[in-house]
Amino acid sequence: MIIFYHSKIVSYNVFLNLQCFPELDISEIELIYKRFRYWSDIAFPKYTNKQISIEELRIFRCKQIISEFGFFSISDDLALSFQKTYEKELSSISLFPELKEILEYCSVKKIPIGIITNGPVKQNYHN
Repeated sequence: MIIFYHSKIVSYNVFLNLQCFPELDISEIELIYKRFRYWSDIAFPKYTNKQISIEELRIFRCKQIISEFGFFSISDDLALSFQKTYEKELSSISLFPELKEILEYCSVKKIPIGIITNGPVKQNYHN
């Protein structure tokens, strides 16, 4: 079994979306990203239990991270604007060069391949 975990697949500058939040101090970008994931994990059970919508989850995590690191508050509209740009940038992600060779090797050797993602199916599924 071969397992890959690539947590830094999205550049941190893309993640931060500096055009939305130029006030943020990017010197702690890795910690900011980890806290963004933390707030996502906090809100996710409420989403899966249908207590909040996916839009509310996205607004919550964005507002929490900006409040935590930016020392200012943002509107729901700005949080959603960040999310929209974030999703657009996610669509430009590509495999790191070595992965194609590894997957081809696994295929030739008939090694089962599985992909696990933490995102919505519609966002992560590509033909």
